[in-house]
Formats: sequence, C-alpha cells, structure tokens
Amino acid sequence: MRTRFVVTALLLCFGLGGCLTTSNWRQIHSDASNTGTLLAGTLPAAMGTALTSALPPIGHASPVIGPDGSVYIASWEQGTGGVGDLGHGAVWRIAGSGIPRILVNSGDLPGQLSTSAVDGFGNVYAAQYLTFGHGVPQSALLKWDAALSNMKSVPINGVTLSAPKILDGTGQPPLIVQSYTTDIGANHVLILNDQLTPLADWETCVPDQPSIWDNFKIGFHVGGIDLGPPYPESASVGIRSLDSDRGKTYYLVAPGDGCGVTFYKIDPTLANPKVLTYIEHHGSSSALLTSPAISADGIAVIADADHHITAYDITTGDQKWQVPTTGFIAATPVMAPGALNVVYAATYGEVLKLDLATGGTLNSTSVIGMSTDATPAAAGNLLFVATDAGLFTFKLSDLTFVAAAPFPGGSSSPAIGPNGYVIVPTLDGRMLRFPGP
Repeated sequence: MRTRFVVTALLLCFGLGGCLTTSNWRQIHSDASNTGTLLAGTLPAAMGTALTSALPPIGHASPVIGPDGSVYIASWEQGTGGVGDLGHGAVWRIAGSGIPRILVNSGDLPGQLSTSAVDGFGNVYAAQYLTFGHGVPQSALLKWDAALSNMKSVPINGVTLSAPKILDGTGQPPLIVQSYTTDIGANHVLILNDQLTPLADWETCVPDQPSIWDNFKIGFHVGGIDLGPPYPESASVGIRSLDSDRGKTYYLVAPGDGCGVTFYKIDPTLANPKVLTYIEHHGSSSALLTSPAISADGIAVIADADHHITAYDITTGDQKWQVPTTGFIAATPVMAPGALNVVYAATYGEVLKLDLATGGTLNSTSVIGMSTDATPAAAGNLLFVATDAGLFTFKLSDLTFVAAAPFPGGSSSPAIGPNGYVIVPTLDGRMLRFPGP
C-alpha cells in the first residue's frame, strides 16, 4: 500500500517554483553538471531560512527546473521486499503554490525513477528501472506530455537508471538520448524522437569480462555486494555543440561502467539519425564512471570509482590529463559558470578546483560529512555541495567556506532556479528552497 502523507505548504506565490516568467531561462536539460550562467546565488544569511515543502522519500533522483520555473522530482518508496521488488514512486511537480502535485498517470509507478529531463515545451521525461529479471523489458522511458496531459512509455530491453538527455535547439524536432546496459553488461545509447519512437540503438562498449556484470549494472556495489534499492543513478551521455566556420557540430560522449568512454559525432538534421560517427574509445575497468561535464570549448571531464578525474578532447577523443583523488568519488564534476578554464569536483573527503587545461589543483578544501554522491551546482560566484551532513556553500574563486545548512542529504544534487534560488531535497521528506540575492 502506498504511504500517504500530509503536504505542508509554507509557500505562496514565491514558492519553490516561483511565479516568474522564465522563457529566457534555459535549464541545462538533465545535465548532471547543473551549471547555470546567471550571476546569482544564495545569501549566507538566508541559509537558515529556507522555505520548505513536504515530499515522500526521495531515492537518488535530483530536482530539475522547467522553463516555467516548476520543479520536478521523482520520489521512491520501499516495496514489499520480494525478489526483484524495486519499490515504487512518482514524479512530482512543484509550482507556484509550493504544493507538490503528482504528474498525471505517474502515481505509484513500479520500480525506481531517474532524475527527469524537461524540454522547452514543458514535456517531462524520466527513465524507469522496473526489474532485474531476464527475458522481459527491464526498464522503460516515460514521457509526460504537457499539451495532452497524458503519459506514454516505451520499453527498454536492458537496465537503465540514468537521466535522459534532450538534444534540442537545433532547428529540428528534439531528440531524446537514453543510455542503458544489457544483460551481459554491454553499454548502449538509445536515440528516440520526442514521441518516443526509437530511431537508433548503438552499442558503445562491452566490459572485458561481461559475465561478471550480469545483474550488476546499476550504480556502485560496495565490495561487489548488491545493497538493494534505491540504487545510485548511472551515467548519462553528454552532448555539446561546437561552432565552426561550417556551422555547429554536435558531439556525444558516452561513459560505460566497466568498459570506458566512447566519443561520437551526432547529426540532428538527419530525418532518421541511425548513424553516430565514431571518433575514439578509451577503455576503463572501473565499476563506476560519472556523467561527463563538458566545457564550452569541448573538454569533457569524467570521474571514476578508481579515484581518477580524467579530461578528454571531445573532438578527437584524446585524453588531455588524468589526476588521482585521495577520496572515493561518485559525483559528476561541474564546470564553473561559462564552462571555461576551471572544473570542480567533490570527493568523499574534499572539494577540488582544477585547472581545465592541465588538471592542476588550484584550490582544495575539506567537506563535512561522510559521503556525497551528489553533483555540486555552481552559479554566480558560489559553489553548492550537498553531503550527507547538509548543503555547504563555497566561493568559486578560492573555495573559501561561506555558509552551511544542516540536513540529511548527499544523494540528490542541488539545482539553481532562474532568479538564483537553490533547490535541494533532503532524505527526511523535504524540498528546501534557499532564496537568491
């Protein structure tokens, strides 16, 4: 039976979603880097005065802010505990009233839902991990249509708990890109149109010993032991366009747990983009690779469970540098606003500011808490890091500590809204909104 809860609405028109018209705000759709370019951030004095709204439990999904300022977040609740029971959840929309509302037809969905992606029309997409059983579609890709107020889905014959990515703004209909893993651990990229019609399905890489990845395909398993749901989200692809004299060229970076990173070109102008142009592959046996953070000039930075942060040139696939970390790292690195010059990374022990060209450490600082699986968020002159002890704010310039808000967290990344507010969920059933300047 679904657990019921009482919504505490402390927010009016200035609620979690805000009442601003945000047509000029382009959320980086489901981009794990969550980087905004607005000169905005949370005031230190406001860290203790967050507005709040009640939610059911959150697994590892992170909030995403849509074009109208609405906040979308997937919940997760424990199932009965039977074999293959991955629990159940829903996708929630928090708009101007601050009251969470379940998206149409999304209540009590089986399995675990990923972080959402929202396109420019307000359509919402999410991956659904259904079962680890064989011989059946183990996952699905879901779409909530804003105009039709309905939900549709397409089965995926593999396991996925990575956030979808949306390739739009190309002058063509949007493309949805979903990564997933087959029963033998082969990593795939599935490309669909915005009506969820599959257009292409590419195998990107396969582990050297694929049999050991059977039923071992979601998140990082400590010591090889499956600790059960909710599972950490797996890596999404990264997509970046680069300008040249001949127009825009689109690049796709596909990390694959247990086998490495593969680089492609993708042409969104094709009526049916069945062809990704292969560029290069770099092998890695690491059990976990993060999603890539990609700079404005085409440098992809990826961390892995073997304590490495690695940078690549997306146009050639060449490795530019690799640096070791002293602590375990599961969070995707994040670019500074503008996505040039520096990159930030949060490990289980410290926050690093690295030179994007060389990988050299420019600044570092320790973090409070035992762990963080959440990607930091950067905006204005501030960096927001969520750990299991709360939300911590640092100056981007030198990682000087600015402010802290204690709460149980660390599994969901902060998101930054169009007027500089910071949204972050907690593990005790709250969504917090820290006001901007």
